[in-house]
Amino acid sequence: MKKYHYPYIALVVGVMLMLMVMKGSQVGEDGITLIPLLTLLAMSEVAFFATAVGVFVGIKHTRATGMNIPYVVATAICALLAARFMWLGLELWPL
Repeated sequence: MKKYHYPYIALVVGVMLMLMVMKGSQVGEDGITLIPLLTLLAMSEVAFFATAVGVFVGIKHTRATGMNIPYVVATAICALLAARFMWLGLELWPL
C-alpha cells in the first residue's frame, strides 16, 4: 500500500468510528451509555490519531505533488473528524 492513500483510509475508518461512537454514547433508560465509557474513550482516541495522521500525510503529499481536489477534500474532512474526535473525547471524559 502506498502511504499517500492513507487519508482515504483514515476517512472511511473515521466515519465508521464516528457513527459507532455517536450511537454508542446515547444514554439508555437506566442512565448508562449503550457502549461502555472506557470503550467509547478508546475508540475516540484511536480515531483521533488515525485521522490526525491522515491530515499529516495528506498535507505533506499535497505540498509535494500539488492540488488534487478529491485528495484535499478527504484531507479536510479528516481534519474535521480529528477535531470532533478530540472534542468528543473531552466531552465523554467524566470530570
